[in-house]
Amino acid sequence: MEDIKLYDYLLKLNTFLQRQNNLASRMLEQEQKFLEKFMEARAALPPPIFHVIFDPIMEIVNKRIGIMEEMRESSQELIMHSQEFYDQYKGIVQ
Repeated sequence: MEDIKLYDYLLKLNTFLQRQNNLASRMLEQEQKFLEKFMEARAALPPPIFHVIFDPIMEIVNKRIGIMEEMRESSQELIMHSQEFYDQYKGIVQ
């Protein structure tokens, strides 16, 4: 019975991590679209105005993109580790 609970836990963990990975990917796409709007503003505004207003915002967006990429990487690593764990112990779980 404990083996089934372990399998169920690994399955739920994998599902959670896949969902987190998908959400991070969607957020990353939205941030990239947001940056595209900044590029449009760069073309429309004079450079001094653009730099005063949008440079601080672009720094924040770039940091957020980095964080989301880290989230995706960490969830992918944990998925791989849980898959390795399952592969080692699947004979016991079955």
